[in-house]
Amino acid sequence: MFIGRTGQPLRPDNITSRFNQLATAAGCRPIGPHQIRHLIASTMLDTGYGIHETAERLGHDPATLMRYYTRINANRRHQATQHLAHLLTEPPPTATTSRVRLD
Repeated sequence: MFIGRTGQPLRPDNITSRFNQLATAAGCRPIGPHQIRHLIASTMLDTGYGIHETAERLGHDPATLMRYYTRINANRRHQATQHLAHLLTEPPPTATTSRVRLD
């Protein structure tokens, strides 16, 4: 994916090491590029982007995204539980029927 000055591919561990050095110098937590992909995928899904949109952003097919890059956080679990509880406990909407007279 990355090549050095000689045109040869760079070793992934060297890329991660350099990435983390730059992150530390910038005052950021040194997490590797791969962890950032997980973070991006999870954050996009948590904020409402769809699976296909997120997969396209990361350059994956949706099946790969769902297999490797997603997680469910506690907040989303709570939201889903609340939504289901609302659906189960709310009274059904009242249908207002109107009759049409045919005179």
